[in-house]
Amino acid sequence: MKKQIPLALNILKFKNYNFNYFTCEEAVFFEYLIVKGQSFKFKEFFHSTETISSETGIKKHSLNSIIKKFIDKKYISIEVKGMPKVKYFTVHYPDIINDLENIYKLEENGKPLYDFRKLLYDYFQPLAEIYKEKNINKNNNINNKENSKHSSDDSEEVLLLPSFNNFLFELKNRYNLIPSQLKFADFDFFNLCKNYDFESVKKYLEKYFEENRQAKLQNFFKSDKLATDKNTFIENSIKEEQLFIKSFKDSFQKTYEKRIEMYNDDKKNKRAKSHTTLAFTPRVIEKIPEAIKEYGEIGVKHAFIAYTDSVLNNIENPQKFLPYFFANPDGYFGVIAEYLDKFNMNYEHKKN
Repeated sequence: MKKQIPLALNILKFKNYNFNYFTCEEAVFFEYLIVKGQSFKFKEFFHSTETISSETGIKKHSLNSIIKKFIDKKYISIEVKGMPKVKYFTVHYPDIINDLENIYKLEENGKPLYDFRKLLYDYFQPLAEIYKEKNINKNNNINNKENSKHSSDDSEEVLLLPSFNNFLFELKNRYNLIPSQLKFADFDFFNLCKNYDFESVKKYLEKYFEENRQAKLQNFFKSDKLATDKNTFIENSIKEEQLFIKSFKDSFQKTYEKRIEMYNDDKKNKRAKSHTTLAFTPRVIEKIPEAIKEYGEIGVKHAFIAYTDSVLNNIENPQKFLPYFFANPDGYFGVIAEYLDKFNMNYEHKKN
């Protein structure tokens, strides 16, 4: 028979609260709200100050101050309605999740408490998602009671957290960042990884600090106000990349056509070359930013001029025109390097 323990407070769990942020009474009221919100199926519920005080042991004057603090922090909202007038509470789980890094101690002796962070995530994230689902469906009278449950064993986002912290350490050293710039809420990272793969997150985070060495990590996680699953910085960066790629492709096409015209105008060449559209495959498009990062936009374009002339004059006979130019076995753009060198050695331009 399981031994019954009359103690109500688990002191080992209670000590995980950040008591520089919460008082003991605030921690008690916090847990009271979490439980009540679930008991009322994430809908608003009403309780008098007297009832809450009697159930928690918190004095009325203290309770009023705590309620005001929790409203200011957006953990809850209150609406007074009915006859007689009664306070209706709504618990906002997503806003609570955003502040968990302050509510709880997530590090011990400077080391992240990964197991405890995972425990918090596995518990609070489903609550926040049910809350969102209930609110989305409220206006449409859709009653979705089932919510996707997170596995406590194989949450991929949680498992990526140590790797993410290691990446932040690299960025800290590379850009001379200070610790206050790298503060973030685990749950922001978890939510981001639901919508973007980890490599993309690292790519755009590197770009974020490359553009602004004074930036703060917590601002990187900001999402679109309408499409909350879309990260503002990443989506804006993707749009910029798409516009740049389009401009780059147009520039390459114009250069290609110009080199064909020059070839056809050369009387030494008996057979003319046909004007065609360059075939930019997804793989080629993927390599363009890498090549530019290595040789610069001008360098890549100059190499393309020399390469195109070489192909038109049958000096180079690749099976596939652009894939060969952007080939980078072992991460080395050998063709671009070769033809950039030829351009630098053999091509001239008129002085102004």
